[in-house]
Amino acid sequence: MFKQVLMKGTLIISIWVLLITLLVQHTACTKHNKEDVLGICDTSNVTYSQDVAQLMSTHCNSCHGGTSPSFNISTENYTELKKIVDNGTLWGSINHHAGFFQMPKSSAKLNACDIEKIGAWIHAGALNN
Repeated sequence: MFKQVLMKGTLIISIWVLLITLLVQHTACTKHNKEDVLGICDTSNVTYSQDVAQLMSTHCNSCHGGTSPSFNISTENYTELKKIVDNGTLWGSINHHAGFFQMPKSSAKLNACDIEKIGAWIHAGALNN
C-alpha cells in the first residue's frame, strides 16, 4: 500500500516538474519572439534608431550599403534612407507594389510586422529619432 502511494506521489511530482519546465520554456520563447509567436506587433513607439535602422541592417544593407550600394540606393544611414522614403520607393518596394523593384531582391517579402513598423515610422514623419 505504501509503495503504491509513493509511486503515485512520484508520478504526480514528475508531471508537475514537466509542466513547470514546459511553461518556463514557453515563457522564455514568447518573451523573445512574442511578435512571431503571439501575433503581436507593437507599432506604438517605432523609432529610426531602435527599429528601422535595425531592419535595414538585417534586410537591406548587405546590398544597399558600403561604398558601392546597389543602384546607388543606400539604406545604411538616415539621410540616404529618408530620400527613398520621401519618393515612395521604400514603401513600394517592401510591399512589392507594381512598378517598384520587389525588395528584398530574390527573397521573400518582409514579414507583416516589419512592414507595419516601417509604415508606422513613415506615417509618423520618418523622423531621425
